[in-house]
Amino acid sequence: MQQKLIAPVDLQEGYQGKILLVRIVGGKAHGIVCLRSGDEWHREILQKTKRELQDLGFENSDVVPVGGAWIRFEEDNRIIVYGSSDEFGACDKKTAAGLISNAFPGKQIVVRQ
Repeated sequence: MQQKLIAPVDLQEGYQGKILLVRIVGGKAHGIVCLRSGDEWHREILQKTKRELQDLGFENSDVVPVGGAWIRFEEDNRIIVYGSSDEFGACDKKTAAGLISNAFPGKQIVVRQ
């Protein structure tokens, strides 16, 4: 199976909800850190990301959570990153902000505790 590139950020503009930073371990994608979003629970984001990795052909890799947070797009061109995951703890919000900034150039990323 042809391996496809893993997107560093899976986040829809305007999204308000949970995000999860994950690290890929093992295989050809070892060490990649990604930001994922889109589910009601951080655990569901993790499971969806594991399925995504397998669907992309990375059978020898696994996904490890490195912390969660919440995100909110504001009408004034800001993206707010705050809070943490009850299950996985807080992610490194500076890392999350960097990934988000690359995905949404021109937006101001605000990190709150």
